[in-house]
Amino acid sequence: MSKKTQIFAALIIVLFSVILWFPQGVPAAGPKNVIFYIGDGMGATQRRIPEEVYGERLVMNTLPVLGMYTTHCAVNLVTDSAAAGTALATGHKTKNGYIAIDVDRKIAYESLAGAAKRMGKSDNSPVI
Repeated sequence: MSKKTQIFAALIIVLFSVILWFPQGVPAAGPKNVIFYIGDGMGATQRRIPEEVYGERLVMNTLPVLGMYTTHCAVNLVTDSAAAGTALATGHKTKNGYIAIDVDRKIAYESLAGAAKRMGKSDNSPVI
């Protein structure tokens, strides 16, 4: 096989690998449903340990799209539940004791649930 043929074959294999690697079935307009799963104290390490112990992947680690973020306070090393809850619900950091408001108390943040309701999405969240 010539060098050009080998390079062409390698490029085809890489192209098909990339195509198969991308999540399938996610519509261009965005996902139909979003699962917002909050595992208290559950970081990447805590999700990986049972996979190592039992030799099977956790279903949550096989989903086509995964997002992670931090919930630390905007100004302190120790975070309270108000600041952590604001980070979870709004995606913004704030001070301890503040709920859904910026550190200067000038901007009120909209929660994910509020944004979904405003967009006409249904709320099928379980009450725990």
